[in-house]
Amino acid sequence: MAWVKRNLFLLIGGLVALALLVLAGFYLYQRIDEDRAVTEELDARTQTLKQLVNSPVHPGTDKVNNIALAKEDEKRLEAFLGQVRKQFAPPIAEKQLNNRTFRGLLDTTVAQLQQLAMRSGMSLPVKDYWFTFGNQKSAVEFKEVEPLAARLVDIQAIVEILCEAKVPALVSLKRVPNTDEQGFADFLTSARSTTNQWAAVTPYEVTFQGFSSELARVMEGLVTAPQCFIVKTLGVDKAPVTATPGAAAPPPPNPAMLQQQMMMSRYGMNRYSHSPPPPIAAAAPQPAVGKGGLTTVLDENKLRFTLALEVVKLLPPSK
Repeated sequence: MAWVKRNLFLLIGGLVALALLVLAGFYLYQRIDEDRAVTEELDARTQTLKQLVNSPVHPGTDKVNNIALAKEDEKRLEAFLGQVRKQFAPPIAEKQLNNRTFRGLLDTTVAQLQQLAMRSGMSLPVKDYWFTFGNQKSAVEFKEVEPLAARLVDIQAIVEILCEAKVPALVSLKRVPNTDEQGFADFLTSARSTTNQWAAVTPYEVTFQGFSSELARVMEGLVTAPQCFIVKTLGVDKAPVTATPGAAAPPPPNPAMLQQQMMMSRYGMNRYSHSPPPPIAAAAPQPAVGKGGLTTVLDENKLRFTLALEVVKLLPPSK
């Protein structure tokens, strides 16, 4: 007891340390059990993952090989996507354009379009029409050459479709202007080109005169073109009436009326009376007697069509 009294604090400290050791051992034992349970679950999941990785993705039988069928479907899907991309692919244009090469490209293209319009019989708005590129007619330096070249290729495709459809008259062409272009006659002032993460969309407007048959051929040409044309709106109006060289001449005067006027101009009045002779009434026109056949019920007149178009071009795939 004397030793206990002398080492009371030491004894108390030892008991406290022993109690802490027992508590730590119990806590460690619980954590070891939990770690063992987590390890067993992890091992089980790892084994399941290995089985999924090593097992066939699409198992089949001796007669049906699902993996080969899936590969064939993938090839067909890639071919279909290639065909779809061709419908949206931009037309082939020259790369690495500068002022000199674009000058030559513009002059050559405009001359070809003018010759094509003349051969197809399509009249142009003016004699020396430059197809919305009047600002570049005498320019030496060009800004934003690549957008101008893209617009030129689109305009060329549209004019070729009109000439192929035998359109008799082109009234106007309009496109989106570049930042340095001035004027309103050839440009769409309220429309802009848009670009998203997949494609670039450029609006155009074309106005031409013709009949419904020419309109049908133009629509067919837009559908079957290599480029992707989207017709947003179609406006139809009567074409203005213009005098043609082959128009019918006015009918000749009545011979009886002509003779009476000559007599009056010679004598001034009737020989037997002092009063002027009564005028001879002109013979009323008689309706033409039909020679048989069908009667014309509908006579189609020339119309003016205005098409609002959009050209869609897919952006090149990102590497």
